[in-house]
Amino acid sequence: MKTRIIFLVILLIACLWLFMTFGHRKSRQDKTVTGKEELRVIATIFPLADIAGQIGGDRVNVITMLPIGASPHTFEPTPQQVKDISDAQLFLEIGAGLEFWADKIIKSEQVPHFKTVIVSENIKLLKGDGDEHESGNPHIWLDPILAKEIAEKIEKNLIIVDPAGADYYRKRAADYRQELDQLDEEIKKTVAGFKIREYLTFHPAWAYFGLRYGIKEAGVIEETPGREPTPKQLKTIVDKIRESGIRAIFAEPQFSPRTVEAIAENTGAKVLFLDPIGDPKIPDRSTYLDLMRYNLRIMKEAME
Repeated sequence: MKTRIIFLVILLIACLWLFMTFGHRKSRQDKTVTGKEELRVIATIFPLADIAGQIGGDRVNVITMLPIGASPHTFEPTPQQVKDISDAQLFLEIGAGLEFWADKIIKSEQVPHFKTVIVSENIKLLKGDGDEHESGNPHIWLDPILAKEIAEKIEKNLIIVDPAGADYYRKRAADYRQELDQLDEEIKKTVAGFKIREYLTFHPAWAYFGLRYGIKEAGVIEETPGREPTPKQLKTIVDKIRESGIRAIFAEPQFSPRTVEAIAENTGAKVLFLDPIGDPKIPDRSTYLDLMRYNLRIMKEAME
């Protein structure tokens, strides 16, 4: 009997060891298919994180700093969020003043030095939106052709920090650029059918998109997010809608639609939501490519 008990104890210990070794393996977020530790990449916003993930594949673990539903214009990282990225090797940000909070992370004593990539560098920026972005409008990712430049920069820097994966990153980046070219063609074809060529939006997020595809920003409701328009500015916006025949106003899910809805009530315009950030939990906005196609469908509804 004693021998049997000893045997059962040994068997139990063996089972626990097997579970800890094999049954409790890290998910794809923590390991590569080869069993090596993944490269840990931090991206400030979801579109940037998705592009990095599309290129990095199984060799990277990409973490998005900006919580879903938050705006990069108003976000502040918590001390815990700063601590959570302590073992990152690569930090990706748009720059141009979008992530005013990024310096808090980069300069934190809680995190070691990692390679920082500002993807807007060497891209000619449009005039900034309000006081917040004096260096230029940061919403470059909403132009698929500029997104190709972003992808190239991410590819280059992944290779720098993980040279063993160079061929892997090059192949995936080349495939992804082809998908961006296809998206560009889809947008060109759709926008060509727009009868209305002007739009009014919550803030100047779509300036690069409009410039690329030949539609005009007729006005914005908040030049600087969080700063509501004055009565005089509201009257100008209402007059512009009535004069131009704009039938829809573009709001954003990251901001309250209260002001947009008030303008819509005074003009008869419809409120539609363009999403510059996306959400991995929403199927039609769970990747950068899906997000851009979602926004194109919303624009088509408003402008055809």
